[in-house]
Amino acid sequence: GERRRTGRVRLGSFWVKRLLRLYPALLAFVVVGLLLWNWVGDYKGASLSSGEAAFIALTYTGNLFRAFWDTSQGVFAHTWSLSMEEQFYLVWPPVLVLLAALRVRRRWLLAGLGVLVVGASAVSWASYRTPSGGTTPDVYFSPVLGVVPLAIGCGLALLLDDERVRVRAAGVLGHLATWVGLVLLVAVLLGIGDDWTEHASTFGIVLPATGLVSAVAIGGLVSVRSPVSAALGWTPVSWFGRRVSYSAYLWHPLVIALLGTFAIGPWGTVGLVGAVVIVSIGAAYAVEVPVERFRARVRAGR
Repeated sequence: GERRRTGRVRLGSFWVKRLLRLYPALLAFVVVGLLLWNWVGDYKGASLSSGEAAFIALTYTGNLFRAFWDTSQGVFAHTWSLSMEEQFYLVWPPVLVLLAALRVRRRWLLAGLGVLVVGASAVSWASYRTPSGGTTPDVYFSPVLGVVPLAIGCGLALLLDDERVRVRAAGVLGHLATWVGLVLLVAVLLGIGDDWTEHASTFGIVLPATGLVSAVAIGGLVSVRSPVSAALGWTPVSWFGRRVSYSAYLWHPLVIALLGTFAIGPWGTVGLVGAVVIVSIGAAYAVEVPVERFRARVRAGR
């Protein structure tokens, strides 16, 4: 869209905006995690010192360390998926800009993404190693597998950027995609067994297929109004997704590590979820909102 409007893409501006959106909240979370490390440092068997774990989280390399060096960062371990996201932001935009400059047709872009999805899925299957003790295999955290749903999402974005596709998706096709995608997602949820980590096919077929099914559902949800899209668009739900979800992603392991032992029974779980939500809302308004206001003032000044 930027390229159509202005004839160029300012990658530096894009990366700065991504950094300002994501990094202040991550930095605040890591600082608090370090201060509480004596109480939460052994969460899920951390294999690194506090400084090492914090360094990996702040350099967006968690997925690489988990996939190739079998390490665990304790309460920072979940940042492996944020690392995958940031690496995606570094690679895909300049690739897309280059291909657009070379005037590569959309169909060839989609074909290339399809080859990438199939190839990465096959490599993930081939590189699978049965884990010991029921742990999650290293390939789960690998950027080779992580690129599969990201590439599928890029394909969806390219498809929906085509006006002809948008017109078709705005009708019966959009409703069909919504419900077929959601039904298949539920089928995966109910069908995948507790032993999912013990099968190479999970990582070569099931998880890539889940990414594809998710894209189908998302394509339908953004194209037509349905009961599901209306529910997701309900103000409290959209507010939580826009304002709180990133904060909840960051802070929930720390809250669980601190209070999990006190969460006994169903009501204990409800209380723990409530504590996560309260901390997440507080962190969002303490860190993310002021940064966004600062960015808005800078834009207004320009």
